[in-house]
Amino acid sequence: MNEQFLQNFDEIASDQSDSEGIRTVHQRMLGKQQHSLHTTTTIFSCIYGCLALILMRVTLKTLIADALQLEIISDNWNQSPLVDITVVNGTCPQGYENIMKGSFVGTQEGCDCRGITLEYVPLGKRDSLNIYSCGNDERKAGCRDISKIGPFEINKINNIRICAKRSGPNFLEINSNSNSCRGNSKLCESGVSCIPFHQECPITDIQMISVESETPSEYTALPFNSSHQLIFTRQSNHPPFIDFKFEEGQPCSDPTETPSSDEATWHILDRKYGCTVEIAGNVANQRYHKLFPVTSSFELYSNNGLLEILRELPEYDVNKFRNYQRSLYWSTWIPWDLECESELGYFNFRQTAVEHIKILNTFVSDLNSYCDLIWYGYYAVAGLCFVILVSKNPGNRILWNKVRQGLVLIFGIVQIIAVTGFLWRSQLLRVSIEYFAGVKCSDDLGNYSFWHTISTLKYNQAAHILAVLVLLFTLVVEVGSFLRDRSIYKLKQE
Repeated sequence: MNEQFLQNFDEIASDQSDSEGIRTVHQRMLGKQQHSLHTTTTIFSCIYGCLALILMRVTLKTLIADALQLEIISDNWNQSPLVDITVVNGTCPQGYENIMKGSFVGTQEGCDCRGITLEYVPLGKRDSLNIYSCGNDERKAGCRDISKIGPFEINKINNIRICAKRSGPNFLEINSNSNSCRGNSKLCESGVSCIPFHQECPITDIQMISVESETPSEYTALPFNSSHQLIFTRQSNHPPFIDFKFEEGQPCSDPTETPSSDEATWHILDRKYGCTVEIAGNVANQRYHKLFPVTSSFELYSNNGLLEILRELPEYDVNKFRNYQRSLYWSTWIPWDLECESELGYFNFRQTAVEHIKILNTFVSDLNSYCDLIWYGYYAVAGLCFVILVSKNPGNRILWNKVRQGLVLIFGIVQIIAVTGFLWRSQLLRVSIEYFAGVKCSDDLGNYSFWHTISTLKYNQAAHILAVLVLLFTLVVEVGSFLRDRSIYKLKQE
């Protein structure tokens, strides 16, 4: 460093006029060295700070997905079973909910340049339908904007809805699977719990049969349409009905995805959908069972007014929906072996698991908010880095570098404290979730969700530890840069 300094010093001194003093040359050389130091530390802080944030973001994304899987368990166990069902022409009565819950995912916006070949339309987009909003040049040439179609709710057939009422104990309130009940309570055919005599037992079977078919004994029949009737009973030994999905295929393991028909074909503006994420070895959620096929998607979309909207799209073949059939799927409570739980010696181990799932969701929400806040701080620091790198005025460069150093020191200390706190919280969560996963009282998907969350928490901790090390190293470099800056300033004054 000293040899390079002397060499540069000689090069500058040789170009000075005889009237220029050694002091001026010395100060210029120090200024050049200071500028190089500012540039190096600025680039270092920006790059390594960005890497630390990216690492945290990548692991957080996976952790959010895992927390969603566990939240499904919590929500499912908090649901009461169905105790009554009715078919209505219109809206559901008060206290009832529509169990036909489906949607059409929608289409993307487009730019219709068919038949237009003018030269100021980009070559690859002439005489074609494209997935993007038209630019000014395309509009001037005569291209037409195609608006997107947002998610479209599919929850009725010819204004007919299947409505259900929930009541009775949820899965967290079931304390045993014994075959006898005490006092003023009764055991229902499903055998899942003892309920007061005045309460209805859960519905355990629903079917759709033709109007000509004879209704089995112990079933109640409800007219559905001119050709079919809906029947249900509370006296079969099936598990109670808890959740429903109205889909074109077996519901996906990933709850953020929508299943597609095996016959699906795609228009250029369609938002493609389907089950792609594999969880516990399956892309389809095997907890759901087909209750009955309801109708073709063509008829369904026609009744809901969707076909008329889709026909307005260029070259959109709505007849493809004749090959799609939407069915009603059901699931019971997510499995948790009560005998397995009783062997652990815990009273209502499920409640403890749900409480820790809530703690996990709070942790993920806090971590997500923290990362968002830190990104804004990073944008501010990155903006200062850009100003410092392009600034031609040495005085301004020194001023903005001091501001940047101050921000980096403040953000660095705050981040180290915050990330250390998240590390401690994630360690406590990991220990408790490891225990829930270790007992293996749920089904394959439930146990897998617990174990995968543990793995993600480990990766998240590793990313946080690496982020802390990067932040510490960055602070050391910044402090060293600040001290070196002070030394150069003092040399200039001598």
